[in-house]
Amino acid sequence: MTAVVPIRRTREARLRELEPLLAQRILVLDGAMGTMIQSYHLGEREYRGDRFADWPRDLKGNNDLLSLTQPEIIRAIHRAYLDAGADILETTRRHGRRGFIAISTTTKPDANRKPGAVEPWKIVWNW
Repeated sequence: MTAVVPIRRTREARLRELEPLLAQRILVLDGAMGTMIQSYHLGEREYRGDRFADWPRDLKGNNDLLSLTQPEIIRAIHRAYLDAGADILETTRRHGRRGFIAISTTTKPDANRKPGAVEPWKIVWNW
């Protein structure tokens, strides 16, 4: 995969780009992320990956963690939605907060952001 350098734009600039598209057609949002993740039948080992192999808590079911331990799966799911015609990919807001990831993974939340999950978005939209 080609490295993508994110271009930082203001919310207003992003909305200016979306408004003409919304005037032309209905934009399609991606689908159920959890259902797609379940189709991979991941176990505790896959959720942990090498990075959290010795973590003292069960991590299976922490889908946000997969952006760190299985980014290729998250990219593949995003790519599948884009290939199916999605115009917009969502990322989680509920669990993506630093506090949740810190509690679930490590005590250094800044080191546990979810960069892998949004790469397809940046590739397609250069968002």
